[in-house]
Amino acid sequence: MLWNRSLVMRDVETGSLWSHILGRCMEGDLKGSELSILPGVMTTWGDWLKRYPETSVLDLDLDRTAIEYKHRIFENGREFVYGLKAGNQFKAYSFAYLEANPVVQESVGDLNILVAFQADSGRAFVFSRRIEDKVISFKTEFSSDGKLVDEETGSLWDPWQGKALDGPLKNQTLEHLPGLVSFRSAWETFYPDSEYVEIEEE
Repeated sequence: MLWNRSLVMRDVETGSLWSHILGRCMEGDLKGSELSILPGVMTTWGDWLKRYPETSVLDLDLDRTAIEYKHRIFENGREFVYGLKAGNQFKAYSFAYLEANPVVQESVGDLNILVAFQADSGRAFVFSRRIEDKVISFKTEFSSDGKLVDEETGSLWDPWQGKALDGPLKNQTLEHLPGLVSFRSAWETFYPDSEYVEIEEE
């Protein structure tokens, strides 16, 4: 079922209703309980298959209308946002902004973050830039082969794993943080105090 254009799920054990965007029980025996949010990725099948060619897939019987609707998420850069939570602070980046700024690094709450965005697939990851007691800075564009490059050492990093593949920081790994692709209207409803980052109008 939907509430404010956002999925509501019912658990099997108690029949309680949960908001997927909040990870919180809204009604029922478990009202007020919250689930831990784990990092994930939303992308195209082609993009995923390049990365994980041995993947099996649940093939849902979708008609053409449903498939075209799902593809809108990669075509309308102003309707969709990539949102994240840091402590009690919330921030959301429009897809249009991320398309123009594929590597974003800044502070949200107490976290020094890196957002890496791939426009063709709508794939986004968010990482902590802190390794032990040091904050790592990155170049604002991907390398020619789609890697992240840090400013301090020139090490190459995998944007899927946040892991240094080559260079002085090889095998160091950034902490993967949870982020969420959402309709902007839904994010505004559930996180009304969120800060938004938009592309400037010409």
